[in-house]
Amino acid sequence: DIGDFQIEGISVGDSLLDYLSIAQIEQQEQNGYLYKDKKFIIINNPSNLNVYEQSGIVYKYKPRDKKYIIHGVDGILKFSNNIKGCKKELKEFESELDITFKDARKKRTKRNLKYATGKIKTYGAIYYIKSGGYVDLYCEDFHKKGWKNQLVVLLASQEYREYLKTREK
Repeated sequence: DIGDFQIEGISVGDSLLDYLSIAQIEQQEQNGYLYKDKKFIIINNPSNLNVYEQSGIVYKYKPRDKKYIIHGVDGILKFSNNIKGCKKELKEFESELDITFKDARKKRTKRNLKYATGKIKTYGAIYYIKSGGYVDLYCEDFHKKGWKNQLVVLLASQEYREYLKTREK
């Protein structure tokens, strides 16, 4: 189950209120990423990070979920101009996920993305969990000088996964 996996001690399906007060959540929302339709918001995880250099939490914004159920959590490791190091770490994470999610359907990914900040290539794998949701594991290879390559691990609920799929169309 996707809820059995954690990033910095946080799982999909947890209540954000177990980690932050409403005042702290509202403060984090000031610098969060709110999708255009305002259905979901991503805030930085302000807790002490032990494994990752950066972490984010996704939950419903509109209509407001009064329980603040977490629909996504990610962790990011930075690799300064070192895509080989990122890919090496990716393989190690992938080996762990192959064991943890042995019943999941795994799909290798390679994408070329274009953002306002520049072009990005990603390499990785997506694990589609039978009980719903998925884990997206990938390296981002930034082609812009000064940007650090990074390894991203994203856990997401089925609902958030479906939402992201509609945005890709």
